[in-house]
Amino acid sequence: MKIVHIIFTDNFAGSERHCADLANAQHELGDNVYLILMRQTQKQSIRDHISTGIKVLELNWFQRHFLMGRVLSEIEPDIIHAHLGRAARALRNINYPRVGTLHVKYKAKDQDHLDGIICLNEAQERRLAHLKCAKTVIGNWVTPFAEPDAGKLKALRAELNINGACFVFGYMGRLNAPKNVDLLLSAFKAMPEHASLVIVGDGEERVKLEALALGDERISFLGARSDVGTCYALMDCLVLPSQNEGFPLVLGEAMKLGCPIIASDTEGALSCLPEDAPFFSVGDLAGLTQRMHEMLDMGRRRIDYDTRHLQRDVQVEKIRAFYQQVIGKC
Repeated sequence: MKIVHIIFTDNFAGSERHCADLANAQHELGDNVYLILMRQTQKQSIRDHISTGIKVLELNWFQRHFLMGRVLSEIEPDIIHAHLGRAARALRNINYPRVGTLHVKYKAKDQDHLDGIICLNEAQERRLAHLKCAKTVIGNWVTPFAEPDAGKLKALRAELNINGACFVFGYMGRLNAPKNVDLLLSAFKAMPEHASLVIVGDGEERVKLEALALGDERISFLGARSDVGTCYALMDCLVLPSQNEGFPLVLGEAMKLGCPIIASDTEGALSCLPEDAPFFSVGDLAGLTQRMHEMLDMGRRRIDYDTRHLQRDVQVEKIRAFYQQVIGKC
């Protein structure tokens, strides 16, 4: 199958990771895979995470807006897969079969012309019942990552002055307003002295968040890191306080390593985590604080999560099957 993935973003976070890993997995299965991007200027690019053999095209503003049809006609794809709004909008007048993944909420101006939509959870699909296009629910999976390194973990604990008696709360992800990390910082103020908080990630809110944490030596900002397995091993509890999530990759990664999780009750978290997981209402400071105290009372432990719904090969095959369904209807 000749597959074209399109993503026009200027950062590298969950949606970009998903797109890159899907393209890599399809390439591994023998598909002829293309990736169309904006011309990249940032330090970290999705291109750095793409397998050799995938054909990457970087388009400037003029090419994206006026020459997309010509670019795609030279490729003659069997299917085009758009990731996020700008990529989907660029396909409005394209005649090849087009699908899109709802990494964020559905917007008619972005996706109403697509031939198929991949929802990350059942709630998204229910809201699209009025659409005539093909629809399916295929959640995210865990992108392969390196196992925790015992030596690096020991060194990291020493660097952060975290001793064996300390309980470590952690956050992993983008530092932007929808992630509600400021709520986590507020809740952490009520934690006892033997608790620590590590914030892994970067983004436009980092300076503001560091200012909020100023003076509390128990809080560490580690920036964006590639050794995510070691970071999860450092955490005794991952906290995800987001305002909204489609299907957060970080939850799947933490589950794979048995890291206990507290999450706001977003659609994505409810789809990914067990029903009895310690959820709290979005934006509820008292609820989050209570859940963190409860986690402290339970002490340091690991959980044997059921992660069968996070298997990469199973989810990728579901997407390829959906492609065939859409192609058959076009």
